[in-house]
Amino acid sequence: MLDGFWYTVVTMTTVGYGDFFPKTTGGRFFVGWPVMIFGIGLLGYALSVIAATLITAKSKEMKGMSSFKLKDHVVILSNYPGLAKLEHLLRELLYGPVGRTQIVLVDEHLEELPVELAKENLRFVRATLSGMKPSPAPPCPQTETR
Repeated sequence: MLDGFWYTVVTMTTVGYGDFFPKTTGGRFFVGWPVMIFGIGLLGYALSVIAATLITAKSKEMKGMSSFKLKDHVVILSNYPGLAKLEHLLRELLYGPVGRTQIVLVDEHLEELPVELAKENLRFVRATLSGMKPSPAPPCPQTETR
């Protein structure tokens, strides 16, 4: 009966049966079980800390609260005109003059970046736009007409 409990705990904790194991009942119950339970608990704790860190970072990114450093990027100052209009603007930018340059959306009303925009590798910053003055756009190259 005690062997059954021993092999149940060994199997559930997935430590395996190995070459070295406690042979006496006292060794199994006072050394083997506590070591297995502590090991599984420690592994569970470590995995939960890693998962929580990753989830928090992604959540901050989606809510526009993460920080990042970019170079040669395009900034869109927006009052979120709607998903369809923003997707259209992104398509025009990505397949037009900007190419695959990183694009940053700055908006104060958007609570969280929509999944559709996150798939486009768009960065999001939630910030107040009042008082910001947009800089003039650079002139477009002129084409000659004959």
